[in-house]
Formats: sequence, C-alpha cells, structure tokens
Amino acid sequence: MAIRYLLVLPTSTSEQERLRAERLWSRLVTDETSARSQVHVVLHDDVATAILTAASEMDLVVFGLNRPNPRRRVFGPLTTRVVQEVTGAVMVIGQRG
Repeated sequence: MAIRYLLVLPTSTSEQERLRAERLWSRLVTDETSARSQVHVVLHDDVATAILTAASEMDLVVFGLNRPNPRRRVFGPLTTRVVQEVTGAVMVIGQRG
C-alpha cells in the first residue's frame, strides 16, 4: 500500500517552480511518515476537477478541512464538491488548534 499526496498548482506554474514544490513536499512527507509515499504534482486551474480525476484511481481520499474560524468547522465549496462527486470512500479530517 502506498500513500499519494496530491499537490495541485496553476497551469501557469513554471517547470522550475513545479520541481521545487515537488521536492519541498517530498521532503515534508518523508519527515512526517515512514509509509511508502509519493507526491504527485498536477498542473490544473480547477482544483476540484484535478482532485476528482486523481481520486478516480484511489481506494480512499483523505481531505483536510480548512478552519478559517477556529470555533466552527466549515465545509467550503471545494470540500463539498469533492465529497458529493467522488465515487469512492472519502474521509474529511480537521486540525486542532
């Protein structure tokens, strides 16, 4: 089993910037987990579509919840769309803080 981290960047991102982001996130992932992991960088201007396309190949999608207000957990439009449209299992997690 492997974990794939998806990083979606705008299509205007240069190849140099894409490689830099991939290296940075690969180091972060290596520091955070000992599981076999891979960072997959996608250039796309529609983040939800990029996530849904990648999710179609996965058994489970784990989605981080953004909390702009620490007192409320809010599913924004991106999270809502992905949860509604993904065909597999989805787990939405939040942050403490």
